[in-house]
Amino acid sequence: MNGFSGALTVAALALIGKVIYDIWTRWQERRSIAAALAGEIGAYLALIRPAEIPGVYRRIATLDREQRLKALRAMPSPPPTHPVFDKVAHKIGLLSADEAREISAFYNIVTGFRIHVSNFSTDKFLEAPDQMHVGILNFLAQAVEDEAPKAAQLVARLRQTADKGFWSASVQIMRERAGRLGIAR
Repeated sequence: MNGFSGALTVAALALIGKVIYDIWTRWQERRSIAAALAGEIGAYLALIRPAEIPGVYRRIATLDREQRLKALRAMPSPPPTHPVFDKVAHKIGLLSADEAREISAFYNIVTGFRIHVSNFSTDKFLEAPDQMHVGILNFLAQAVEDEAPKAAQLVARLRQTADKGFWSASVQIMRERAGRLGIAR
């Protein structure tokens, strides 16, 4: 019986060690992903300049056609990729469901924004009717005003996730796993 008890104790300790190691690994990945995405989303906010860009787009929308076309032609194209998100998209499930959902929404909005801005200087867009120019410029201005505060809140939450200590994060991770398994919290 002593040998069996000893083997059982060793097995239990090994299992506990494995669980702690798995939680530690998940915590490290979660922290890294949260920090990296907070940095990239924060950089987008700095680049988009939510306090200024909506006014710029609305002013361009009020220009006469010739001046508007000149301004649109001069607009730089945004970068074609999301360097951080593209590398970690398959791992956003390590974050909370709310964070993953908001990150996905944010990047889809940024992609749509990028497509519109990239089209500003194309012949097809420049030849479009004035109403289209004005409508899209005003739509993008409003979108920045609506979405930038949500993105700033997301950055703050991602920073909290990145800064969360191991023990408090491990409780959260265990609760999330229990919830996924349908075990009462």
